[in-house]
Amino acid sequence: MGTCTGTISGPSPDVYGILMELSDGGSTAIALPGGETRRFLEDSDEVLFTATARADGFVPIGFGDCRAVIEPAY
Repeated sequence: MGTCTGTISGPSPDVYGILMELSDGGSTAIALPGGETRRFLEDSDEVLFTATARADGFVPIGFGDCRAVIEPAY
C-alpha cells in the first residue's frame, strides 16, 4: 500500500473500504459507474455512508443515510 495512513480495511483490494486505499494513496484512478474516474474526492462530489451490522442470532442494526457534499476549499 502506498501512502495510505490509518486503519487498513483488509489485506487485499476486494475488502478495501476507503478511497485512499482503493486509489493506492491517489496513484491509481478508480473507474466510477458513469465512466468518470477519481483519484481523490472533488468539489461537488456527494459522499454517502450507510452501515448495517449483522451477526447470527441477533437482529441487524444500522443507521440511516449519512450524506455530505464536498465544498470548494477557499
